[in-house]
Amino acid sequence: KFKKEKTIWPGRAMGAFTLGTPYRILQRHIKLDEPPDFSDPDTPGIVRPRELPGLELRFDSGTRRMVSARTTSSRFTLPEGFGVGCLLQELQEAYGKEAVPTPTFKYQGTRGDGRAIFRGTVLASGLEFEIVREVDPVFGLPLDKVEAISIFDE
Repeated sequence: KFKKEKTIWPGRAMGAFTLGTPYRILQRHIKLDEPPDFSDPDTPGIVRPRELPGLELRFDSGTRRMVSARTTSSRFTLPEGFGVGCLLQELQEAYGKEAVPTPTFKYQGTRGDGRAIFRGTVLASGLEFEIVREVDPVFGLPLDKVEAISIFDE
């Protein structure tokens, strides 16, 4: 079930990983790289399932229930088929710029090939899109791609 389900449901689930699920139930069904640290009540416990690289599940340290999930894997997609690696422009065409606005980008550095790199985040109804912008050094054209998607309870 956890390997087969791949749909991102904003504010509800990342595949079969549903917000609010207790850690004790989840640990019976998946193998972890390492167990989460629940010792600090102000810091979420982080779980990374071994069989699903690029997936990170966060648990409230007090209740030990899942409060958010983040993926950098193209395995998970929204019902309309959008996911990590898609263009910001595609999201804006599908959902509208009001729902998925262009983020405020912060400069991160320049790659060896001269491309300037910027990062920004967009909050959209139970979702957070992490966007990376690459600017071509010759033509100055930006390319905005989704680098990660997170779900959380609104």
